[in-house]
Amino acid sequence: VAQSDGQGDPQVSGNRVVWSGYDGLDDEIFTWKATDEVITQITNNDSIDDFDPQVSGDRIVWETWGAESADFTWTPEGGTIQLPVSESMPSDPQVSGDRVVWQHGSPGTWHAWASCTCLRSRGCLSAWQRSTATSRHAGA
Repeated sequence: VAQSDGQGDPQVSGNRVVWSGYDGLDDEIFTWKATDEVITQITNNDSIDDFDPQVSGDRIVWETWGAESADFTWTPEGGTIQLPVSESMPSDPQVSGDRVVWQHGSPGTWHAWASCTCLRSRGCLSAWQRSTATSRHAGA
């Protein structure tokens, strides 16, 4: 898979490859599946950088940075879903199968979130779970 503009953050899971690439305005998320042999641009948002994609099977997660920070998940069947947060600075999304975890918070206080296994449907958002533990960074 080749693109002419800057690319980074490549990840692979089975037949699916995901990466971030510069589209002339900002960084976007792209995917390619060996069985389809087509590059799909998942994001297309001016002035918002999308980066650090992770992949497990057909599920992709990534972070954004721009006017607001957010984490997202995508599947070919379900499209894009923004991961819920109640505070600023969501970051570090990871994925394994239908499970997605991420953290959010502010310097000194971070909360871990995890998804339920029914993430395939958009109606699952009420089943997201937030950890009750809050970690403190050294010196905070």
